[in-house]
Amino acid sequence: MKRKRTIRICSSEWKFEAKTEKVGTGSFCLDHGSGPSRIRIGTKGRTKRDILETVLHEVMESILVVDGKRWAESHTNAIFCFNHWYLQEFDAKVLDALISIGMVDPNKKVI
Repeated sequence: MKRKRTIRICSSEWKFEAKTEKVGTGSFCLDHGSGPSRIRIGTKGRTKRDILETVLHEVMESILVVDGKRWAESHTNAIFCFNHWYLQEFDAKVLDALISIGMVDPNKKVI
């Protein structure tokens, strides 16, 4: 499967970049007039499972931030606040993002 270069986050197209030369985790950047929003994932020296966990982490965090669910922010520990009603919307948004980059195929048998 060809790697996708965009990802859909809350109905908006974001750049999706794998940084093969970058060791470490991932990051996301919202568009504040300086260019498109993007998610970057460092892949150097990492297992496939580590990379998948990082993609999922950045997708979920991006959705929560776009939806205004970050209650408190710091560089070491952000706090997110939402109720069960939001959780029922959140899972659909995460699934939509994963489908948009080809990590999940909704046409394949699941169970």
